[in-house]
Amino acid sequence: MGVVIPFDLLFLQDPYPALWFRLAFCAVCALSILLVARLRGSALAIPLILPALLGTLMYFYFLVTSHKADQWIFFIGNLMVTFFSYATVYRYPREQWTYSFVSVMVVVGLVFSAHEAATFFGLLTVCHFICIPLAIYFRREFHFGLSERFSNLCHYIPQREAKLISTVSDEEVLSRAFTPRTRFNVCLCADWRSYQRLSANLSPEVLSGIFELYYEILFRELERVDPQGNYYANWVADELFVIFYDENDQASFVMDRALRFAKGLTGEAFERVQREVGQSIRYDVGMAAGYGFLGLQGPRGMKKTTITSENAGVAKRLEAEAKRVREKGSLSWQPILVVNEALRGFAIESGMIEPTELKEITVDCEDLVVRNEKYFAFQSEPKLGTQLDLTAAKTKLRALKLDKN
Repeated sequence: MGVVIPFDLLFLQDPYPALWFRLAFCAVCALSILLVARLRGSALAIPLILPALLGTLMYFYFLVTSHKADQWIFFIGNLMVTFFSYATVYRYPREQWTYSFVSVMVVVGLVFSAHEAATFFGLLTVCHFICIPLAIYFRREFHFGLSERFSNLCHYIPQREAKLISTVSDEEVLSRAFTPRTRFNVCLCADWRSYQRLSANLSPEVLSGIFELYYEILFRELERVDPQGNYYANWVADELFVIFYDENDQASFVMDRALRFAKGLTGEAFERVQREVGQSIRYDVGMAAGYGFLGLQGPRGMKKTTITSENAGVAKRLEAEAKRVREKGSLSWQPILVVNEALRGFAIESGMIEPTELKEITVDCEDLVVRNEKYFAFQSEPKLGTQLDLTAAKTKLRALKLDKN
């Protein structure tokens, strides 16, 4: 808005009487820019709105006190200040509505003041009522763009980092957030038991639709358990891999969220999958806790958020052990969850799982045997009296096949 002032100096007959007002306004604008660069959150309100309000009120004053020969110049200056002000605050609804309310109240009062510039103030009132819906429209477009960018980024990086990239432009803040470092984490791996049968009997298009329904259920459960998004989730075909972590490395907090998701995955979420997908999807889960190097890693130009740790491989191998446990005699459809000692201890201590529900297993994988660690299997009991009604789900699947064809 300070760019309006040089035009005053060029076109006004005598711009110097109010020169100190203009210099003070430029100082306020410069200070606001410095504060905006340093402040965050609600503290931004004053430095954002102060230059807009001061500039608008200052040019109202200039228009009221100006000579008739200069009124057109100050009217154009008012228009420019109004447009610049809305362009500054339109992204922030509270600040925009505060600016609009104060400006409109003042300018409407000046319209009825019987001043010789009342016509100009009437035109400025019309200008404000045009700018308000435009500000709302562009704010919605801005938020829609942020939301779309956030949704796309969530496919590649954790929700917390995706939100940061979508809303922050400070390279220093971003580099600190994505610098890899050693964190406590829990890795979870889930894999279908019936994938080969389904892929042989169904077309790739229909199978893709099943994946959409399946992962939509799982990610809804994941968002319910951890709404802050302190996890990294990825999937390839029928395999889901999730890394849980915490910025403060609170091991109990990480294990609590991971176990809650795993219990939902082997319980209610599994039953929703059977009802809504329309196929007897069976899967098992492996999960391990430990420390790992988490952050942006990989070759130049192809970096992604991932983890380098032993427990990532252990989780995958425990998922394979869960399959062997099923093959040895599990008659239930319910998924089998296999965990390491650290997770078993926390599950029992927190009361999330009863000690009798976690049964020690003998592993066959040599990589797990040499670790000299105990592993435990958990399997939820189906709800008594509950029969999985697949009729509606099969109807949905038939409709999906028709849509794909």
